[in-house]
Amino acid sequence: PAGLDSDRGLRFMQTSELVTRVSMPGFLLAASPWNEDEHPRDHNGLRIRDYRVACVASKKKYSKKAFHRWRATRLLRTAAALVLPDKGLKRCDYLLVARPAMRVMDRDALFLMVEQAIVQAESRIAAAWTRTGRRHRPRVPDELSAAELSHPSAQKPKILQQHRQRHIDCVSKIIEDLADADHGH
Repeated sequence: PAGLDSDRGLRFMQTSELVTRVSMPGFLLAASPWNEDEHPRDHNGLRIRDYRVACVASKKKYSKKAFHRWRATRLLRTAAALVLPDKGLKRCDYLLVARPAMRVMDRDALFLMVEQAIVQAESRIAAAWTRTGRRHRPRVPDELSAAELSHPSAQKPKILQQHRQRHIDCVSKIIEDLADADHGH
C-alpha cells in the first residue's frame, strides 16, 4: 500500500508533530497529520478529518483478556473521535471534552487538546483495567468470623443473600439450627 512503502516504513510514528501516549499496558494511541497518498485501509489508523488516530499494540504479549483488549481499543477510538470530531459527537461515557470550533484552531492547539483528552482517557482506562468487575464484599464482622460451629466436621452451609432479604441477626444461630435439623433427620 502507498501508506506503508518498504523504504519509508512507519514514517508517521517518527514525525515531530506526533502525539503519542501509552494509554494502557500494551497499548499506544497515536495522532498525526494524514498524508495525501494514504488510504484508510493501509493500516489500522482511524482517519478523522485530516488526522490519523491509530491504536496499536506496543507489546507482543500484552494481555490474554481479549474482551478487555477489544474494549480498550474501542475506548481509545471513541476518545479520538471525540477529540477530533468528524460528525456531531457531543458526549461519551468516558470523555467530556470542551470543544471550541475546530476549524479555526491551529494545529498546536488541536494537538494539545488531543493530548489532554488522551490523558483523561488514560486514567479511565487504567482504572477500568485494574478493576476486576466483581464488587467488593462488605467486611465480615469479627463476631461472625470468630464464631465456631457446634460440629466442626460438618460443612458450613452457604447462606446466599437474596435481593432485598431482611438482615439476619446471628448467622451462626441459623447454622446451628440447620445442623440440629439435619441430625434430627
